[in-house]
Amino acid sequence: MPINTEQYKNQGLSGQDRKAIVEANLKRLDYAEGNGLLSKAKKELLPGKQILIYPAVNSCYTEKSPYKSVKTNGTGYLLTSVKMEDYVILYQRTEEDRKNPYFAPVLAENLQGLPDTLVLTAQYDPLRDEGEDYAKKLKRAGNLVEHHRIKGALHGYFALGIEHLYVQESFQYMNAFLRKEKQQKNADEELENIAAVKKQLTHGKA
Repeated sequence: MPINTEQYKNQGLSGQDRKAIVEANLKRLDYAEGNGLLSKAKKELLPGKQILIYPAVNSCYTEKSPYKSVKTNGTGYLLTSVKMEDYVILYQRTEEDRKNPYFAPVLAENLQGLPDTLVLTAQYDPLRDEGEDYAKKLKRAGNLVEHHRIKGALHGYFALGIEHLYVQESFQYMNAFLRKEKQQKNADEELENIAAVKKQLTHGKA
């Protein structure tokens, strides 16, 4: 989805403000593309795995939001529901964009055929419930999904650095998730070797 910059012209914004707006737009675009829907639609090569860290996958952060965490965690926890709504407004071209699954992946009707996914959410994050709902929907669609909620954490906790327990816990989940692919590959190779040996033995008897 193209970024709309026309609305920022002639508004007296400084270069720094315009840069911040573009960065916010790009961040939202990364969220939308990162879930794999756009790549699937374009028939591009999908990654084997994806890791979504406190993802923003919905398009409403007002009182109308269906997610409880937007209300309970929407104030006083660094990232606020007001900020999220501001980001959405910056990114959208029209109100109709909010209904687009490339804009808000959790609204997609078809989530089949997406990469194996690890979703990490933070307990005191307004985005918590939408991320967890997205994980459930991915799983119901037949994808391999793993989800962990980091207890006590706020949105953006990765900025605390690797020495922080929340980040260390997250890396444990991430490393284990990525290792599964290697373990599965080794298991598949072992099965192939067994099948090859059996085939040789069968031919030998013949």
